[in-house]
Amino acid sequence: MEISRNRNLFGSWQNTAIIRLSQVQTEESLALQRLIMLNIDPPEHTKLRGIISRGFTPRAISGLRAAHRAGRAGRAGRDRVGNR
Repeated sequence: MEISRNRNLFGSWQNTAIIRLSQVQTEESLALQRLIMLNIDPPEHTKLRGIISRGFTPRAISGLRAAHRAGRAGRAGRDRVGNR
């Protein structure tokens, strides 16, 4: 718990949490990596997580699953028609 509360010492913002194989890190590539939620520290991370988590409720996932299945069934039907 102490680590999550001390963002100045343990934060991901400065160098990001992404492991890089090359030693060369430009400011531009760091800026892009800072857009990844993993690299955003509280309180901004907490705000974003609250917004994004609404899309992953059981009801939301069920709706996505149904839409995905309907789309897949529609594609299969078009494929059969196209092969005649």
